[in-house]
Parts: sequence; structure tokens; C-alpha cells
Amino acid sequence: MNKNFFTELSRVLAEHGIQTAPPERNTLPILLNGLPACRVQSGGDMCIFPGDLRTEAGELYHKVASFSAMVYEYTSLLEKAPFLKSDSGNASYRLLADFNGVVLAGKKKGHYGYQFATWCHDAEGTGYTQGEYFLNNYQAAKEDFVRRTGLISSKRLFNDNQLTELYRCVQDTLDGNYELTDVPSLQAGPSDRLLRKGQTPVQLRLLVFRALP
Repeated sequence: MNKNFFTELSRVLAEHGIQTAPPERNTLPILLNGLPACRVQSGGDMCIFPGDLRTEAGELYHKVASFSAMVYEYTSLLEKAPFLKSDSGNASYRLLADFNGVVLAGKKKGHYGYQFATWCHDAEGTGYTQGEYFLNNYQAAKEDFVRRTGLISSKRLFNDNQLTELYRCVQDTLDGNYELTDVPSLQAGPSDRLLRKGQTPVQLRLLVFRALP
């Protein structure tokens, strides 16, 4: 069993204004107005018990599910990952991935969550250098890893300023009710649903990448 999963998920959900109750019956209850609305199982899956607020849990259920999947992924991986073999002071980190001279690693930071980092192998091959650090931001650490390794060309990624401008342009178009005959998918596609749910430009990063040729 992933012993850190419920603790970390409770912390992450609290940061996003979602209340939880202490674990019971191998689940983490998710609260809505102080009452259980749905639950997360120890394996990361969602469920609803008899007596939970079934009809009112829809949006909350799907919101929690995305956090649950992400948190379960990194807590499970770090629980089994080996420690970095290094003489450069970062041997407390656990190795998550190593490709093309770049590593992705992470470690638990007590009650503060998790620290993730990417490094390049040093010239001697005994340590790491050029570190980039991401406190409680697993997604950003993975993006930095694939960029630094060359798994995804930097030319196919938008920076935050570009994403902000893209978001503004798309939002202005949607709010203006313009006829989008050349790009009909914007009116009812995933980007429209994301924008109308109030997603930030950074959360559009993967959606935009999938749309690239």
C-alpha cells in the first residue's frame, strides 16, 4: 500500500479549497458542505458509498479524480525508486527517470509536500549539475525533463507568455460569439470546455501541444 498517498492528497486538495475527512474503510472521504460527497480509494480510483451526496458530487468527483491520479503517480513512484548515486549533495533524492544525460528526481519534504528536480550528469559521471527545482509541482518537473532531454523539441512548446496571449485571444473570440467557420472545433471542442471552466493558460499547455502538427 502507498503509505504517503492519502496524506499528500489531503494536503494537495486543501491547497485547492477541497475538504477531506480522516481516512476510513480504506478510502479518503471528500467533503462537500461538511458531508461526504465521494471518496478516493487507496489505489487512486474514485468511488461513492451509499449515503454519500451522489447527485451533488459530479463536478467535485471529476476535479478530485485528476488530482488523485497525479498524486498517486508520484507518491507511488518515489516509494519504490532508488536513491540517486551522487557525490554532489543530492543523494537524498530518488531517481524517477534518466535519459540523454538528464535525470528527473524527487523527495518528500516532511509536511511541506514534495520537492522535484532535474539535473544534467556532470562530466565525471559521479554527480549532477545545472539543477532546476520544483516544489510541489510534479507536472512542471516532468515538462522540464522532457524539454531538457530533447524528447520534445522546445520549438513545439509554448512559454507562459505565449500561452497567456493564446488564452486571451481564444477567450476574446469565444466571449464575442464570433462565427468560427474555419475552426468549428473551437466552439464545442476540449479547448472551449476548458476555457469555460476557468482553466489557466498553463493548464492548456498539454492540450495545445496535442493540437500541434
